[in-house]
Amino acid sequence: MKIKYLLFLAPLLLCGCNTTERETLPQTAEATADTRETTSDEAPFTGTMDEIGDEELSPADPVQSLNITPSDYFTPGVWTSLNTDDTGNFYIFDQDGLHGKMIPMADADGIDFTYSIDGSTMTMYVGEEFTPYNAELERTDEGHVIIHMTFLGTQDELTFLSDVSAGDFTFYPAARLAKMAENYYKAQTGKDLAGVEYLISENDMVVLNLWVKDENGWRSDVDSYTVSMFTASGWSSITYDDVDLSGYQPEVPTEEVPEDDIPDVVESQIQS
Repeated sequence: MKIKYLLFLAPLLLCGCNTTERETLPQTAEATADTRETTSDEAPFTGTMDEIGDEELSPADPVQSLNITPSDYFTPGVWTSLNTDDTGNFYIFDQDGLHGKMIPMADADGIDFTYSIDGSTMTMYVGEEFTPYNAELERTDEGHVIIHMTFLGTQDELTFLSDVSAGDFTFYPAARLAKMAENYYKAQTGKDLAGVEYLISENDMVVLNLWVKDENGWRSDVDSYTVSMFTASGWSSITYDDVDLSGYQPEVPTEEVPEDDIPDVVESQIQS
């Protein structure tokens, strides 16, 4: 069953949490209407891999004011979901049974939340105001958890990743993998791409569609990579060759010193 919900939750609940870009399956972008592109003029993501440490799982408490009881409904650790709009999220549930974090697979721009569970009803408290949102929970025979977001009319199916540690959880967001694929292709061929589209597939897999413009300015696909968000490695769906993008990180833009700060630096050097 495909799933969806919390990707839309971020823009509804928090200012500054943006929806993620959505991409297409390997055939072409023209064949799929709900696609967006990661083009070569986007600002690259900084760093190497996004790391989510234990200290980030619990927002600052005034949780006591909520008067909620910890729950053991969710196994502590990392859960994955795939939404029906071909995007996905990682969820981390803390061991205290009160705190969680939703991390979009596209850009890792996540949100913290506090939650309580009463029977099959889950209340999520989001943002500095701890705004409550209710959902109904359903556990499947396979051990998955379906969150029915009653206020959105959507649902999200979560699968527990038993072999992934929440304490040192890292992954390559899909948008960064698109940049890395662009760098990899140029290193292998010496040619620039017009763009790279991504589709978050199953669990941790991302499909990256590489394309250039032909002589008429139309899109022409040149390759398609399927890689893991955990390793940045996979294969080409065109040549079936192995692909490893991990050594092709996008450049980190350097921060320019404001002009107002330069005289202070020079003055301090003269005085010393």
